[in-house]
Amino acid sequence: TVPVRPVNAIPPPAIISVPSEAKRIQIDPAEAYLGIGASMELDAYVFPGNARNRELIWESRDESIARVDQNGVVTGVSEGDCYIRAMCANGVYATTLLHVSLLPMSLSLSPSVVVLTREDKTRTLTVGAIPAGAENAPLTWSSSDEAVVSVAGGVLTAKGYGQAQVSAEAVNGVRAEVTVYVSEPPTSVRFESSAYTLPQDGDSIRLVPVFSPEGSITR
Repeated sequence: TVPVRPVNAIPPPAIISVPSEAKRIQIDPAEAYLGIGASMELDAYVFPGNARNRELIWESRDESIARVDQNGVVTGVSEGDCYIRAMCANGVYATTLLHVSLLPMSLSLSPSVVVLTREDKTRTLTVGAIPAGAENAPLTWSSSDEAVVSVAGGVLTAKGYGQAQVSAEAVNGVRAEVTVYVSEPPTSVRFESSAYTLPQDGDSIRLVPVFSPEGSITR
């Protein structure tokens, strides 16, 4: 038999979800570097996830520095800093700071080989770039061995005897590096052995020089 529902039964209450207003916007990245003439897409997230009127209006606070379309794609126009804003219809907005500069297609550092000593323990590297002017782009400096040499803004400082690679990298991934030796100039040199036995015809021996003081190098 089919159960009969009482006429006066009360149906269960309906659950109605009403979308809320947008309360917050997040732009990723919150800060970015961009080359003149280059473009990148910004990602924007509206919170809460069920907010209504999620459509965003994008605008540049200075179109002489950077432009942005309504898909969040920004294009660098000229060197400078510019805020990009994403806004919902209810006025909630977020901004990201865009640094526009001339970025290098190639980098060079000179001198390409540096020798530092206790008396001459610092040296400033010169940055070259193509195109001209791109040497002023932001660079990240690093040393392969901070115990041998440290670097800050292109200034090398000897820390201990040894060899290390120092590199400079632009925000677009272009990089250059130099080899740094920390040593002392030799004050004397001798061979590893005081006597060598001459080999048979056709054979050879290796003469090994030893420089003093310890840690000195020659090139």
